Amino acid sequence: MSIEDYIRKYIDPHLESNGLPFQIKKMSLKRGGIITDYGQYEKNLYFINSGIAQLSFLTDDFKERILYFHTENTFVSVLSSFYHKAPSDVQLSCVTNCELEYVDFEELEKVSETSLLASNLMKHEYRSFLLKLIKKQKDIHRKSSAEMYKDLFYSHPELIKRLPVKKLAHYLGIYPESLSRIRREIMN
Repeated sequence: MSIEDYIRKYIDPHLESNGLPFQIKKMSLKRGGIITDYGQYEKNLYFINSGIAQLSFLTDDFKERILYFHTENTFVSVLSSFYHKAPSDVQLSCVTNCELEYVDFEELEKVSETSLLASNLMKHEYRSFLLKLIKKQKDIHRKSSAEMYKDLFYSHPELIKRLPVKKLAHYLGIYPESLSRIRREIMN
């Protein structure tokens, strides 16, 4: 799916080809490629055409913690860096090879002042980012690692199949051996 296809599906079903009021660029990154690095200033809003990206941060003792995995047909960005005009304290990187489209954030914001389509896209995505954040916060405080894995297993089985155990364990905040035990329990 492309940004245009996404907009047709979720924002404006009557969008004509090349009917976007902002410019779209494309990029390809290999597994491990950095989309937005620590200390970098965010300038773009990215759309994942194919692949999986992760948003992660480093703890005080320099251990990586994964906040989110983002899959195909989703927008990703380091919003805090863009809006605070501050260096990113998180990293957005590719877990698999990724094909991305992106839009210059400043251009999109400027266009959204006069374009209902751009304004609706931004509202839709802010709402989506906010709801993901709220769900993650509630899950962290209410659920065990096993429950969070089960939720992921049933809601995103394709993600479970495509991610290494080590990445999933980091996301859940447990050791890979503990995740292997949880996986065995679910299969029984």
